Amino acid sequence: MNQNLVKSIQRSFATHFVKLEKIKALVPRTVKAQTDGRPVKVREIVFDPLQIKKVNARFTDEGFILDDKKYVIAVNADRSILVWGGANSVFRLRAGSRITGACDARRLVFEDISHFTDAFEVEAAKKEVDAMIARLKGSSWE
Repeated sequence: MNQNLVKSIQRSFATHFVKLEKIKALVPRTVKAQTDGRPVKVREIVFDPLQIKKVNARFTDEGFILDDKKYVIAVNADRSILVWGGANSVFRLRAGSRITGACDARRLVFEDISHFTDAFEVEAAKKEVDAMIARLKGSSWE
């Protein structure tokens, strides 16, 4: 793959990771689902780019059905979770249910991860993104 494309993709993911880290300090908070306008009461951000398997295992143990390309990012007040995956989308998932396809319309709440992070009005500075990329060196995200 073209090296510039790889670096661009890395920066994009690292930017989302930085924003998710910043959102941890801003929850609990209710945001409006982009797809249907209903409130999403985010209680806790649990995403950790260096501990994806561990975070996902916690929720699999609680009865959530997740595949390898989906990442739990948050727990909601109603005990549902927000999952990032598919076509870079965010889905709401309840225990015992599964996301079907890249655009599961029944569970889709944000068409893109950036729509979710934008709801919190956080920014990621270049130096923060650079620091995140350095933290990710040697991990599965590299």
